[in-house]
Amino acid sequence: MMKRETLEDRYFTESEGNIQQMFARVANYVAQVESEPNKWEERFYDLMNDNLFLPNSPTLMNAGTELPQMSACFVLPIEDSMDSIFGTLRNAARVWKSGGGTGFDFSRIRPKGSLVKSTGGRATGPVSFIDVYNKAADTVVQGGKRPGANMAILRVDHPDIDDFLDAKTEEGKFTNFNFSVGITKEFMKALFHGHQFFLGSKSVGPGRIWKKIVTYAWGNGEPGVVFLDRINEDNPFEEPMRTTNPCGEQPLLPYESCNLGSINLAEFTEAYLGGEVTFDWNKLEDAVQVAVRFLDDVLTMNEFPLDEIREKTLQTRKIGLGVMGWHEALARMGLHYDSVEAFGLAEETMKFIDEVAKTASTRLVAVEGRKPFPRWKEAGLNEPRRNLTLTTLAPTGSISQIADTTPGIEPAWALEYEASGSLRRFEWADEDTKTALEIDPEAHIQMQAAFQKYTDNAVSKTVNLSNGVELHDVSEVFWQAYKSGCKGVTVYRNGSRELQANNCPECENILQ
Repeated sequence: MMKRETLEDRYFTESEGNIQQMFARVANYVAQVESEPNKWEERFYDLMNDNLFLPNSPTLMNAGTELPQMSACFVLPIEDSMDSIFGTLRNAARVWKSGGGTGFDFSRIRPKGSLVKSTGGRATGPVSFIDVYNKAADTVVQGGKRPGANMAILRVDHPDIDDFLDAKTEEGKFTNFNFSVGITKEFMKALFHGHQFFLGSKSVGPGRIWKKIVTYAWGNGEPGVVFLDRINEDNPFEEPMRTTNPCGEQPLLPYESCNLGSINLAEFTEAYLGGEVTFDWNKLEDAVQVAVRFLDDVLTMNEFPLDEIREKTLQTRKIGLGVMGWHEALARMGLHYDSVEAFGLAEETMKFIDEVAKTASTRLVAVEGRKPFPRWKEAGLNEPRRNLTLTTLAPTGSISQIADTTPGIEPAWALEYEASGSLRRFEWADEDTKTALEIDPEAHIQMQAAFQKYTDNAVSKTVNLSNGVELHDVSEVFWQAYKSGCKGVTVYRNGSRELQANNCPECENILQ
């Protein structure tokens, strides 16, 4: 459970003294768009208070306040001009101030050393501008409550890819950014066949770049990799998605934002006759339906930080519905995280959630009479939908602490935790329960791929590795992720950083 001091500092308003009051504020504000606000305020409150679903942190923090900006994820475009670079920086500061995290693709910035015709000087390259953005983020605290969080992506075919990879080798640099390499299918083909690959006009061996990516990921967990072509295979619009939000699970078009929320699967396990424990599918169906409605109402009630973001977001009305408590749910059902049965249940569960969510979105138009999102025909849908319902599996560090369950689809890092000055053990964990470092890397990827099969967006998942793994193990994780249909992957070798999230509260990713 999240510490009370953290709730008071980051989530509660000055007049709130407990979680129930926070939930009441959020439910009251979000339900105002409804024709029967009292009815839906009660449904939304019960959904959160019964620990079945929680929205992302900006919604919990900001709904019903003077700054009701409730989206977690943003993408802002950067073109190769000073006006664009610093105009986007200004816009990013407004997003950070409102409580959002932002993704940037720096690939369109010309390489270091290129001639700048307007001045006769030489370009400093994308990494120099990432540094500018990082320093600006140091001065802006998200929503007045947390430091800025961002994603920097550079395509693998950019001539400055080496500088980008080298930039994070020193611990403590670029602390406001996650780095990911945008991998293309052309690069993977060249790597597989041993062909040459072009960085701009220069021909290189792709194996050298791959080894560098693997070596640095082994060294400190960065960069992650994002498979750009695979992301755009599921993009229903002609405009390409070039980057993601800070944790990689939410690819977006330029100026789009997305509000997220997670179903707590641990609360849907139910014992039936004969002692078998499985999901209460009817209860889960009802929760997903209400959660879709909640997230759609958040879109309507949201106060966006920029007019461009409001316009682009409401054209597609994207929502990101994911899960948390997966490992706890498996343990309650007597299943091991790395079992064939667990992988099969992952597919079944996410398929169910995805289908119910899309049906709920369609129902909001067909039965409730709400207008479909404006670009639904362009998206190639057979039926009009209220929102472009996108299931997405996000990191749930903060809200899973509030829900007192395991984060996202991750296995538990440890089975014991400190509470009230004493060491306690999760009541759902038996002596055979494996933790993150005890699960084979292959099983981590199998679980990610199982969920990805029925997830519209990407899946944010860290493949946790023991300290003693070698470079080829990291390489194999990346290869397996690509071959199994994942849209990106991150690894973390235990102990490779002096500060790491499991033993450093300040290091937690709190985007969600």
